[in-house]
Parts: sequence; structure tokens; C-alpha cells
Amino acid sequence: INNNQTNWVKVQAKPQFDIDHKLTAITGSIIDIKREKEVLAKLEESVAQTNAIIDSVKDTLYTFSGDLEKVYFVSDNIKFLGLDKGRYSEDSNYWREVIHPEDRNIIQQELEKLKTDGTFDAIYRIINEEGKEIWIQDKAWVVKDGQHKILKVHGRYTDITELKIKELKLKSSEASLQKLNEMLQVVNETQKSFHVENDFRASLDVLLTKILEITGSKFGFIGEVLFDENSAPYLKTHTITNIAWSEETEKFYQENFRSGIEFRNLNTLFGKSLVSGELVISNNPTQDPRASGTPHGHPPLKKYMGVPVFKGE
Repeated sequence: INNNQTNWVKVQAKPQFDIDHKLTAITGSIIDIKREKEVLAKLEESVAQTNAIIDSVKDTLYTFSGDLEKVYFVSDNIKFLGLDKGRYSEDSNYWREVIHPEDRNIIQQELEKLKTDGTFDAIYRIINEEGKEIWIQDKAWVVKDGQHKILKVHGRYTDITELKIKELKLKSSEASLQKLNEMLQVVNETQKSFHVENDFRASLDVLLTKILEITGSKFGFIGEVLFDENSAPYLKTHTITNIAWSEETEKFYQENFRSGIEFRNLNTLFGKSLVSGELVISNNPTQDPRASGTPHGHPPLKKYMGVPVFKGE
């Protein structure tokens, strides 16, 4: 151009031939597309800025169709959750399949809220492509037309795994502290009742019941270690839960509970505590070589802990 400035143009040309197919002329047009180029450049810049903003946000952004059956958009940050962007975009059920089975009821409740209130806000777990459990906060909102029909659903996933783990650890610590306080209180009350009650079994009954509650156990016993004429230890129960697995054992329990039930077979898990004087824990009693099984019809023993308590030596 005369003023030495550049310009964008679109050139179209077409050859003209005579009857003998000889080129006679070239006709065409030159169109000024500077304005279109400027608009396109601004659009590309806007898209680049939008993508930069999306990429700078750690959250995963998404847009669904109003019926949640089609994914219009999902940001690349979905890879940080360990999910497959291609599958997420192409498979309309993928986002549902990765939800932890135990949390799917939460999602169903929030989806009903999305339809009525136009908002969705849930904290739940997903299982990613590596089988890893991820905690996310999922927030979404709807876009409606003039007839209040849902056209689109926009939302975002926020990875809150680290925060949730800290929260769960804190709750676990608080629960453990609460249990410890309860145990100390029960022990204190039991010690006091020893000096008041004529029958200390009543105090032990209360103690055993509380111990079972605090540990989440189904049954247990408190017994005293005695020694026979051969100096072999055996256990005599002072309090035991009535698990009554048959009429025969129910009768035996009722007849012997007050006087105490004696266990002299030391080839058992509790027998190991009697012999060794050590804490015995078994998380799989049925496969534990120290165990000798349970009586016929006995309720399943899934875990066992035997705690020896000493007085002096």
C-alpha cells in the first residue's frame, strides 16, 4: 500500500480459455479482509486468554447438556484427578461409573435438587483410572431458556483429598480421645465400686459392658488367672457375655455364671496370654495357628484381643 502499511486481502482467480483451450485471460477479485482478520485475531486472543484462565485454575471445569447425557466441554485439568478426558467426553455414563458405590445415593439426592433448585453441591469419592480413591467437591448450576427448560449444566470438580484426609484423621483422633476418656472414667467408677459393692462381679459386669461398647466388640470376658496343683495356669471367669449359641450352653452359662466358668485348655488364643503374659491380637482367628477353633455353633470370631492385667508381678 502507498503508505507502506500491510493489509490482509483475499484473492480469487480463474483462468479463461478459448475454443482451442488457449489461455486468453485471468479474471478474479481482490477482497479486503483486514476487518475480518482483526476480528479473528481478537477472537483467537480471547480464546487463548480463556484457556489460560481455565488452565491456571486447579479445578476441573465441565459443561453438560441439560439432560446430562452429553458432555459439551471438560477442561484438561481432569487429568489431575486421574480420569480419562477422552472417555469422559465420549461416554455419557463415565462420570457416573467413577463415583464410589457408597456415595452414589448422595449424587442422586443432589441431582434432584439440581432439577428443582438449579444448583448441585456434593462432596463424594471417585475411583480414578489407577484405582485410587479421590475426594472431590462437585458444584454445578443450570442455564435455562425462557420456558424454564434446562439447556446446559456448568460445574467444577475440586480435589479436596488432602483436606478430607486431615479432617478424617482429626475426627479419628477426637474419637480416640473420647474413648480414652470414657475408659478412664469407667475404670475410675469400677475402682470406687470395688470399695462399696459386696459383690465385685457387678462392677466387672459394668466394666466389661463399657469396654465392649468402646471397642465395638460383640462379646468378651474378664477372668482371673489361677494355678492348679501342678502350677499350670487356667482361667476362671468373673464376668462373661452370654452369647448363648445353643440351649445346652445357655443352661451351662446360667448354672455356672455366678460361680465362674473355668477354661483349662491353653491351646487357645487366650491361653497364649496366660502362658506368656503378653498382649495377644489376632485379626484372622480362623487362620491363626495359635487358635484352636470355637465350640460348635459358636458365633463367628472375626477378631480377637486378649489383654493381661497385672497386680504387682
